[in-house]
Amino acid sequence: MSTHALSRSTRTLELAQVLQINDCLHRSEDAGPGVTAGPLGLDGTTARGAAIDRVAARVLPLPRPREDAAVLSPQARLRRVLAAGPPTAPYLYGVFAEDAAGRRELPVVLHTDQLRRISGQLGLRSHRWGI
Repeated sequence: MSTHALSRSTRTLELAQVLQINDCLHRSEDAGPGVTAGPLGLDGTTARGAAIDRVAARVLPLPRPREDAAVLSPQARLRRVLAAGPPTAPYLYGVFAEDAAGRRELPVVLHTDQLRRISGQLGLRSHRWGI
């Protein structure tokens, strides 16, 4: 059987990187401040649960009505990255905890620059975004 390397441009590689990020975020939950909105340039961004499409809404439980909106503070901590939509071209959302209390989850769309910063802060140097 021959070996086949994934192209660096496949969405499969992108989704594998999301899983690695989530694994690192899960392992570091109690180890300091973690990845926060400030260094990602997302502080002041309005997060709305209704911005997530129906696919994401099924896997992201929001304890308050979906119409609630909140502004991310610089200290809002990234809990996980969520891929929603078709696997061939998913939208990636960062799900942040609301300040220190961390009760409400605040989703915002992530772009290439934020994904690169997240990977860098978590020490995932082999990640490639936006290729």
